[in-house]
Amino acid sequence: MDNEEFLEQYESGRRDFSGLYLEGIMLGNVSLKKIDLSESVLAAAQISRTSFVGSNLSYG
Repeated sequence: MDNEEFLEQYESGRRDFSGLYLEGIMLGNVSLKKIDLSESVLAAAQISRTSFVGSNLSYG
């Protein structure tokens, strides 16, 4: 999933992105409140200045 598709889905109301392979995704400077990224691969993801308030980022 690329950056544009990810953000479009989030903006349309999707919050469950668990178990996805998101290596290298560029999500800097956005608000991703209450998102579920549990068990997702975020290696080399650009997430600086991203808000994850109320989100699930657990792995393992």
